[in-house]
Amino acid sequence: MSIISNLDNKIKLRFISEFLIKLSNFLIIPIITYNIGIEKYGVYIILISLINGFLPIFLLGLNFTIIKKLATIKSLEVNTQGIVNSFILITSCFIFFITLSPLIINKFFSELSEFTYIIIIITYVTTLQLILFEFLRSKLKSNIFCYFQIFDSIFLILIIVLFGEISKLNLLSILLFIFANKTLSIIGIIIYLIKRNIIKLKNIRFNKNIVNNYVKPGLIFIALGISEWFINFSDKIILNYFLPPLYLSIYFTSAMLASTINSLGSVFWWDLLPKLTTLKKQKKENEIYDLVKTKNSYFTEYSIYLSFLVIIFSPIIQFVILNSNFEVSYFIYFVLLMSVYFHQISTGWEFYCYVNKRSNFIFLNSIFAGFLGFLLYIMLIPSFQILGALISIFLTKVIHMLSLMIYARKHGYKGNILDKNTYHKLIIFMLCILLFFIFSDFSFSQLSNQFNSLIKFFIIIFSYFSLLSLTKNFCK
Repeated sequence: MSIISNLDNKIKLRFISEFLIKLSNFLIIPIITYNIGIEKYGVYIILISLINGFLPIFLLGLNFTIIKKLATIKSLEVNTQGIVNSFILITSCFIFFITLSPLIINKFFSELSEFTYIIIIITYVTTLQLILFEFLRSKLKSNIFCYFQIFDSIFLILIIVLFGEISKLNLLSILLFIFANKTLSIIGIIIYLIKRNIIKLKNIRFNKNIVNNYVKPGLIFIALGISEWFINFSDKIILNYFLPPLYLSIYFTSAMLASTINSLGSVFWWDLLPKLTTLKKQKKENEIYDLVKTKNSYFTEYSIYLSFLVIIFSPIIQFVILNSNFEVSYFIYFVLLMSVYFHQISTGWEFYCYVNKRSNFIFLNSIFAGFLGFLLYIMLIPSFQILGALISIFLTKVIHMLSLMIYARKHGYKGNILDKNTYHKLIIFMLCILLFFIFSDFSFSQLSNQFNSLIKFFIIIFSYFSLLSLTKNFCK
């Protein structure tokens, strides 16, 4: 496609790194299900959900309050102090929770008591890695950021596979490899920063006013991170009480497949905020609307192709990686994909609010959405299980998007986030999905599921482009 050839090389590298991250996340699933079983994968899901719950507390908002402020700082001393003092705070948090964790885990998740310490240790190294990744991004080291992401993804799978060839895997050994892999990544990034003269060990200084300068500004971001965990992970914790491991795994992997839209969005949004900030300073309001519209148009087009792939091929992918037989509705993938899409498409409004100094609303709106999602999960999951989770996440994402739209327009956003041509593509996409749902049970009995899915994919793609061509005059 001409769109791909026109993309900047940095964006292409981002595509590759995001793809490999997703690929490694999926490859670890069959490693667990084929070696130690689907029940253990259900345990792994809960462990990952808990680790992600501790992350915003360990981060202390430092990735926003300190690291992003270093973006324009060239001083070795200031850069080094920012990193070192962030590490000191995170380590203090680690010491606190490594002491407290037995009480927390044994109280609420007694069945996971053998993993108590490794949960906190992985949270700790993941937090340090995220701080360093954010620091690289703040310094516009996009390529090296991607290279370390690629290393983090590929090396983990390699060491687990190699160990599995010479010894018997278990869940604890896999978690230990995750810890070792992230530790190597941290060491590698620090060596790079020192060699590139971005930080210097001799400039290490402890900030005596660390609480006021580092901790207090990050409190709102801790709340924000926890609210995001409520939306993205608390549903798995709640579903764990009502579903067997297989169906929890189906739901979790369905959400993973739908989150490929998130990865796609990150490719387009990573430079949007600095560009909007520049245009705002230059008082080029119309260019702001054009930039948001252009990025959303590209994002939507790729999202449509990706959604076709995810909806049609997800059941086959899940049969393989989960090493289990089951029946699942295509409706699950569609709802999850649309939920993620609505959230992503509101990025332009969100960043517009940021550049217009309306960040307080963004924070409060996101925190409200997180607690709303959690409340809906608690109310609906006990009665409707997966359907309750789908209704909750869809309503939460749509309400979050609409509130951003209303607020941004109220405070001066006069442009459209999509052009007529993109709306036209979305309408045709919805029509094709509706037709697919109607005829989804039709199949050629003499062909395998893989070939039937491939035929359905080509039919839906042919239908999509045919309908686009036939109706193109309506969007002029």
